[in-house]
Amino acid sequence: MKTELEIQKKLKLLRERKLKRLIRKALRRKPHNCHFNRVHTVIQNGKSVEIPICVAGVERPDWKVDICDSNQQAKTCPIFLLKQDKKAIEKEFDEQCQDTEWLKKEHPDLYLLSWVLDGVSVMRLTLKQRVLLWLMNIGSLFVRAKQKRLPMKPDPNTIIEVLNDLHED
Repeated sequence: MKTELEIQKKLKLLRERKLKRLIRKALRRKPHNCHFNRVHTVIQNGKSVEIPICVAGVERPDWKVDICDSNQQAKTCPIFLLKQDKKAIEKEFDEQCQDTEWLKKEHPDLYLLSWVLDGVSVMRLTLKQRVLLWLMNIGSLFVRAKQKRLPMKPDPNTIIEVLNDLHED
């Protein structure tokens, strides 16, 4: 069983990895990361088609429509400008992580670890519950010693049921 500190470290590491990956993707020179790139939807033959258009210089009267849909075009574009910088991405990610529904949908592993930590802080065991838990672990060691098997952890569902029964008392 992992300690609360181990779970906190794992959550922090996992969150940092996801944020790094998000930053790396958002800072690439790709058409969808450009500040000037807008996606316009056009209906053609009854189907909607999305066309990415560069709107840089749209205020000029001599502006011409430029479709920007390839990575090569974005890499060589002289006016390419990122939509967000690193700090803005971090801030947005932090704000989104506060929304549990978004976290549950987009990053279920982060949600699960944070849920476990919330449960740990909420569910403080009484002395009676801790002694019973300790006895269950010791008792399972004696049973296993007679069977000469590799050590196995007790069934978590049984422990939860016992703790819930004790909590009701």
